[in-house]
Amino acid sequence: MSHSLKFTLSAIALTGALFSSASQADIIISGTRIIYDANKKDVSVRLENKGKSPLLVQN
Repeated sequence: MSHSLKFTLSAIALTGALFSSASQADIIISGTRIIYDANKKDVSVRLENKGKSPLLVQN
């Protein structure tokens, strides 16, 4: 493997590690499927916070 390819791959891996963030698994989607009417613009989804602290969910 060439030196420039090793450097590029190392830079990509380092950038990915720096910009990765932790995720919270405290938010649960009620149900296993979301069924929506194709004629409607939106659908309501029920979310449940299983954690001890309040969390913000955005779309």
